[in-house]
Amino acid sequence: MSKNIQLKDTHRASLISMASSILMRKVALTEALCPLSPQDVYNGVASPDVQAMFATLRDMGFYLSRTNTMKIDVAADDEVVRQGTIELTSMVGYRFPAQEKPLPFDLDTLGDRRGRFVAWANEAVRQRRAFTAAELLVKEFVNKRCGESLCSAVRRWPDFAVVPLAMGDPWPERVRDLPQINRAEYDWPQSGATYDWLLDNERKLEIVGGMLAGGHALPSSVNDTSTVKGEVVDWDRTSP
Repeated sequence: MSKNIQLKDTHRASLISMASSILMRKVALTEALCPLSPQDVYNGVASPDVQAMFATLRDMGFYLSRTNTMKIDVAADDEVVRQGTIELTSMVGYRFPAQEKPLPFDLDTLGDRRGRFVAWANEAVRQRRAFTAAELLVKEFVNKRCGESLCSAVRRWPDFAVVPLAMGDPWPERVRDLPQINRAEYDWPQSGATYDWLLDNERKLEIVGGMLAGGHALPSSVNDTSTVKGEVVDWDRTSP
């Protein structure tokens, strides 16, 4: 019996959710490799004078509100491709001074480790931007361009098959049991809005298909051994 189900809204939502999860794996792996230590973060947002003031207040018994996360602004320059805000989370119990808004980060405080952090920040921003663009393409395909059935979705975009294969039962069985059908009803239309969309996005489908295959090969969770985890939370304040 054919497992070529007709795609309902709930099916489409599940496919999009899994595709996003797969695409996010590369982002999570990159962001988990943040090369900063908690002291690097502290030194980058607080000048020596400010640090001395904090130390004096602590010695005098004043309570200083602290948090486990710190948002920093990294300004664009000759090395940093794009200005952005990065949320840093201490993984070793270190508590950062609380702040109401992202604090500017002084890259010069990193010394000879500046290049390593800049390379990481640029790659993290690139991965986050790529994920966002890929997710938009997936949503457009699944919601509007993949046809009405699982067979049409996989036939139109074969690389997308890794998504249902990565889902729980009965999705993998549904993919493996799809009939080898060559009828035109399962292929891309040869005219109309969906055909025009395919012409405009054929190269993007190829690229995102590669991203899905690469993400599918990565572990679903990251075994983080760094002392600070970084997450790019705002990266679009300058042009691509």
